[in-house]
This record gives sequence, structure tokens and C-alpha cells, in this order.
Amino acid sequence: MPGAVLSVAAVGLLVAAVSTGGSSGWSSPPAVASGVGAVVLGWVFVRTQRRVAHPLVDPSIFRDRATITLFSAAGLCALSSYALVLLASLTFQAVSGKDAVEAALWVLPTPIGTTVAAASAGVLARRVPARTLSTIGMLLIAVGAAVLAVSLADDGAYGWTAVGLGAVGVGTGVFMTPSTSALMVRVPVHRRGIANAIRSALQNAGFLFSTALGLAIATSGLSAAQQSAAYDGSLLALSTAEVQAFVDGVRSAALTFAGCAALGALIVAFGPFGPPDREAPVRPDTSGPVPEAGASG
Repeated sequence: MPGAVLSVAAVGLLVAAVSTGGSSGWSSPPAVASGVGAVVLGWVFVRTQRRVAHPLVDPSIFRDRATITLFSAAGLCALSSYALVLLASLTFQAVSGKDAVEAALWVLPTPIGTTVAAASAGVLARRVPARTLSTIGMLLIAVGAAVLAVSLADDGAYGWTAVGLGAVGVGTGVFMTPSTSALMVRVPVHRRGIANAIRSALQNAGFLFSTALGLAIATSGLSAAQQSAAYDGSLLALSTAEVQAFVDGVRSAALTFAGCAALGALIVAFGPFGPPDREAPVRPDTSGPVPEAGASG
């Protein structure tokens, strides 16, 4: 119970810091107070988990560097990909005048790409190493985010926007299956439940921070009223300069997520990864004659 309360409070304060920092300024008292509170509660959470008999998160699972690599990559994948669909949808509504249904149809390349790639990754994993597939997945997200940074808000370039959205979706699907399998193989059998729970928690936290960070960057150049207009898709009522400020913010956010995905690719490609090394079993030499029972050496 203490771990659950502390973790929720720490994550909540960190999200509040990101959200208020984007709207009120990163040095504003609410943002600073929320950030400091998140750090303090996070420290208390770690200390508590090391001392209680039944921790919410078993600290011993973080002693393996390859497991930390897989956890970090899962969080970065969620962080770098999730908000891109939201930002694209808001851009379609705010800049191109699409309604919510039309915007939803225009972002379909991402979920379709994720579904197809996740189903195919299981087959590919039989022939391609998990590290390779996971690295390719993160690189696809990085490339897709970079394409979106250039093509979003340009109606004539929707083909490229669709390619970028599709690359993000395919990259997510290609990454998820092999990285999760590698994690399950890496940890001992009796730790697989908690390991997958931590992976899911980091992934969900990544989704949360992705949204908060993406909106904070995209609307950083707007006033409070203009931010509300961006959220409800009515930026067309604002001036051209104000709409352009939002577009510039969306592109900056997309580039930020491209950098996060590239960092994830580097971590997966060069960090500890995969199942633990196991010695081959020693087999008895059966090439020579078998001694008779009772014979002395």
C-alpha cells in the first residue's frame, strides 16, 4: 500500500510539472513545486521498496543491466510514439479544418501499421534476433516522427504524413513483440509476473508523459485561451500567426519524439540485451568402450 500511494503521487506530480511547465513556464512556482515534490516522493518510494517485506516493485529485478535496457526501451517506445497520433489529429482539426471523425480516419495508418506489424513480428522473431527487430522498430518510430515534423500541417503532403504515421505504427508493432519476449526470457521464471507488470507500468507511464510533454511543447507559444482553442480544434478562429505558432510547436514536439526514439534505438542496439548466458551441458564421452560393471580403474 505505501508503494502504491507513493508511486501514484510521484507520477502525478511529475505529470503536473510537465503540464504546468508548458503552459505557465518551466520556472513557474507550480511547475517547480510539482517537480521537486515528484523527486522527493520518488526517492521515498525507492527507499521504501528496499525496506518493506513485500515491495510493490522488487528492487532485485533491477540488478540485471539487460533487464534495465529492456525496461528503458519500452518506456522510450511509448514516450516517443503515443502523442504523435494526438498531435496529428489536433493539427488536422486545427489547421486543415477536419472534424473529429475525419481526423480519426486520417490517423488510421498508425493503428493499422501497429496491428499488422505486431502480428508479423512473431513470425519474423523466429528468424531475426530480437535485438535487431527491436532496433529496427525504434528507428522506424524515429524516422516516422521526423517525417511528421516536416509534413504535418501541409495538406498537399498528406501522402508523406501517412507514410510517417504508418512508420510510427509499424515501428511500434515491430518493437513490442520481440522486446517483450526478450524480457520474459531474460528474467527467472518466478520473476516474470513482476517483470511484465513493471514493463506495462513503464509503458503506461510513457503514454502519459508522451501526452503531457507533446501538448506542453506544441502549445508552449500560445496563451491560455489559445491553448484551449488548440485542444478543442478551433484554432482556425485565431490569426494566421497564432496558428503558425501552434504548427511550429507541433513540429518541435515531433522532433523531440524523434530524438527519444533514436535514443531508444541506441540503447537497444548497444546496451546489454537478450537471454542470460548459459553454459552448454556437459555430455559424457560415449565414443570409447563402456567399462563393465564392477571393473576397477
